[in-house]
Amino acid sequence: MRLLGKFVLPLAIALIAALAATTARAMFSLSVMDTAMAAAAAFCVLMVLAIYAGQSISGHLTRKRLTAFSSYDKDIVRRLDQIERDHPDRQQFDRLDERLDELEDTVLGQLAILSANTGQKTGAASGNLLEAAGDSRENTHQNSRDTNRDWAVDFENENVVRLVTGKEDRKAGQKNHQQRQREIFDALEGGMLRIKLQPVIDLLTRKIAYVDAVVCLEVNGEELATRELTDFLDTRQKAEIDRFAVFELARVCRMLDEDSESAGIFYRFHCPEYDDSDHWQTLSRKLKGDAKLAGRLIAVIAMDAVLGRSGERLTMFFALAEQGISFALAGVSGTKQTLRQLAGRQFSHLLAPADALLAYLPGSNRRAGDEIVPAAARAGCRLVATSITQRHQAAGLLDLDVPLGMGDLISAPRNIRLYARADEATGSTSDHTA
Repeated sequence: MRLLGKFVLPLAIALIAALAATTARAMFSLSVMDTAMAAAAAFCVLMVLAIYAGQSISGHLTRKRLTAFSSYDKDIVRRLDQIERDHPDRQQFDRLDERLDELEDTVLGQLAILSANTGQKTGAASGNLLEAAGDSRENTHQNSRDTNRDWAVDFENENVVRLVTGKEDRKAGQKNHQQRQREIFDALEGGMLRIKLQPVIDLLTRKIAYVDAVVCLEVNGEELATRELTDFLDTRQKAEIDRFAVFELARVCRMLDEDSESAGIFYRFHCPEYDDSDHWQTLSRKLKGDAKLAGRLIAVIAMDAVLGRSGERLTMFFALAEQGISFALAGVSGTKQTLRQLAGRQFSHLLAPADALLAYLPGSNRRAGDEIVPAAARAGCRLVATSITQRHQAAGLLDLDVPLGMGDLISAPRNIRLYARADEATGSTSDHTA
């Protein structure tokens, strides 16, 4: 129909107009110009008539479809009303309401008799009232048991029971979690990983001392840090992100060399306890073959991972030190003894949240940073304050002589030109499988 309306019908009208103009020329001896004008006029008139006819037919068909849909809708509503009227629970509730009305009338009648009788008849009236009340309670309990029994039969199909027990909410939460996992998996398979750099500055000189590499994943047009998606990732996916980051940071190092930037690069591993030896051998070969990457890279690990049960499985992670990389400990907020023990291991940097450094110690007017800063200095570690989002935090950190800081107040993670050039040249990022 669309082909007929766009091409066939105009051609047919043009042919009819041409025939009409030719006939008029033969009958009235018209010139060529007059014949062409007559053909154009006939074509315009016929096209207008065809358009009006098409609109009329379309309007008629639309009204016909709307009428059919309206009748179908009314039939559906009628059937739903019939199902509701015939539902056994609805009939049972109606019978229960009728029975309650009868019991209410009985009790009111007994009360009227009780108030009208004398003291001698009070005992008998009270006995009748108690008997009626006992009957009413017995009937009510019986109906309630029947109703509960009916609901128990339909337990798996009744939405009201699911809402009361919370099953529906749990199922919805599981469904949303699984849907989010599928979206993240599709984004990983689609190669939507990117590296952003967040500056780590010297709080006194306001110059960039290091950069923090943040791996981001684009999910449904929204760019999210993979650190926020760990609940949706399994161990293998976390290890693949770490491998992507190490190989991609080699390109970042070359970009920094082109810009004459000598800053080191912090990168927080997602799965340092991964027990696949092939994975760590691949990373080790990459670091061994790229001396610039090994010299810049500072592998970050959380304190919870070191102190937790997974600390026994970090041997292969710390074995990367043989390739010349440094290590940093994140989430520092413990006592001086813990800091001294951990910092004396092989960490060159300690990363502590600004709130933890500025928090007052229990029962004193001293801040936690008053213990952490000297402990880090004695262990030969440089302290970095993270998550600086407020101006008062920056001022408090300067009072504590914290040398380095990072956070959204200073600078949020930045996009880098590396991907724009790579995407324009090749259409995708490089391969990180070997």
